[in-house]
Amino acid sequence: MIAMTGLLAMLGLAIDGGRLMSSKAKLQSAADSCALAAVAELVNCSDRAGCMSRAVAQGTAAANANKTEMEPTPSAIGVQSVTFSPDGTAGSYSVAGSYPAAHANPRFAACTTQQPSVTQVFAGFFAALDKTTARPWGAAAEARATLAAGSQMCMNIPLGACADYGNLGTVPGNSLITSTFQDNSANGGSTSLGGSGAITLQWLSVAGGAGSVPDIEGQVVSAKPSCYPPGTVFSAQGVKQGVKDAYNTRFGLYKSGGYAPATAAPDGSGRVPDGTLSAGSYSSFLPTYQTSLNDFSNSGISRIYNDPKANGNKSIYNIGSASPTTQQNYITFGRAQRRLLSLPLFNSSSCSGSMTLQASTKSICVLALTPVTNGASGSVYFEYIGDASLPGSPCYGGPAAKGTLAGAGFGSSIPVLVQ
Repeated sequence: MIAMTGLLAMLGLAIDGGRLMSSKAKLQSAADSCALAAVAELVNCSDRAGCMSRAVAQGTAAANANKTEMEPTPSAIGVQSVTFSPDGTAGSYSVAGSYPAAHANPRFAACTTQQPSVTQVFAGFFAALDKTTARPWGAAAEARATLAAGSQMCMNIPLGACADYGNLGTVPGNSLITSTFQDNSANGGSTSLGGSGAITLQWLSVAGGAGSVPDIEGQVVSAKPSCYPPGTVFSAQGVKQGVKDAYNTRFGLYKSGGYAPATAAPDGSGRVPDGTLSAGSYSSFLPTYQTSLNDFSNSGISRIYNDPKANGNKSIYNIGSASPTTQQNYITFGRAQRRLLSLPLFNSSSCSGSMTLQASTKSICVLALTPVTNGASGSVYFEYIGDASLPGSPCYGGPAAKGTLAGAGFGSSIPVLVQ
C-alpha cells in the first residue's frame, strides 16, 4: 500500500505534467502563428502606425485560431502581448503604441501567450489530502519572427526596368518618369527615365501568355503579385496600348473589359496629384500618399473619393468615358498600395530581347502618379523613388525586394521564425 501510494503520486505527476506540456505546446503554436502573421504585415511598411495596427490584429486572430487543450470548454488561447523591433536586438521590442519614433520601421515581431492556470487532477487531490491549497500550474510561450528573402522574386505589375548597375546612383530620387503607351519602332517601345537616360522601362511577357495584351492586362488588374524563380527568362514586349484601361483601374477608373472594384481593386489612397507634371515636383507627394492609405475619414479636403482625377476636372487628364468608383468601393476594396510598385531592374543598357532573372537582380521602387490618357499617344507618369532593396525605401521588403536576413535566398520577403 505504501508502494501504491508512491506509484499513484508518480502517475498523477505524469498525467498532470502531460496536461501541462500539452498546454505549453498549444501556447507555443499560438505564439508562432501570431508572430508569423504579425511580421507578414510589416512587408512594405510605409505607414508605420497602420502596419503595426494590422500586425496586432492579424497576429491576435492567428493566435485565437489555436484552442486550449483538454479543458472542459476549449477556448481561444489569446495573446498576452505583441511587440515590435527594428533589428531584433534584446531590449528593443516595444508595443505599437509606444514604438519609438527614432526607430527605423519595425522588421521583427514578437508574441507572448500565457495560460495562468492549467487544470490539475491528481496534484489537486494530493494537496487536498495534505490539507493545503494547490498551487496553480501555468504555462507561457514566446515567438519572434522576421522577414527573410524567399526563393522567388515577385512583381506587382508586369513591368521591368533596365539600367547599367554602375550608373544607377546617378539617377536622382523623385525624378519624373515619362512613359508612352504607343508602340514606337524607333526605340522598340522602351522609355527613358528621369531625364538621365540611365534607365528604360518595358512591359514583360510572362509564362504561357507570350506577352499578349490579355495576358499582361490580367496581371495589371490582379491584386496579387506574380512570382518567378531565378533563371526565368522574360521577353521585352514593347508598349501595350491596350493595357491602359486595366492600368487605370488602379486609380479607381473603370472604362471597359468588365472591370469592377471587386476584381480590380482601386488604390488605397484614391487620388492623384494636381498641377503641372515636372521632374522633382512630387518630392512631397509620396509622404502624403503614404499617410492617406487606409484613411477613409472625411476629415481631409485633399482626399478625393469619387473622382480621382484632379478634383473632378476630367479634361486635365483626358480620361474619356472611364467612370470613377464610389466612396464606399474605396472603403471596401481600396485596402492596398496599388500604385507603389517594385520593378525588377536588369543590368543592361536597354530593354530589348530577352532578360533573365538572376540571384543578383536588383529592383527599383516607383510611384504611379496619373492614369493613362486617351489617344494612341497617351502617356503615363511615374516617380522614381530609388533602390527598392535599401532599408528606408517604401518598397523595402515588398515584391521584388530582399528580406531582413542577409544572404538568405532570393526575391520577395517571407516571414520566418527566429526564436
